[in-house]
Amino acid sequence: MKRFLKAVLLRRLARTPIGAVFLAVGWVLGRRRRRRGQRHHSSHKSHTTRRRR
Repeated sequence: MKRFLKAVLLRRLARTPIGAVFLAVGWVLGRRRRRRGQRHHSSHKSHTTRRRR
């Protein structure tokens, strides 16, 4: 249900120019956060990363 609500919200935001800007900014910030997390966790070999859905 949560994934469905996210999809509906994303589709509605993408319809407006301001919403598209917010989506782009969120995407860039999310990439940075994921990249930092991977760098931090790569030094810990015992920690296994799982993809969250």
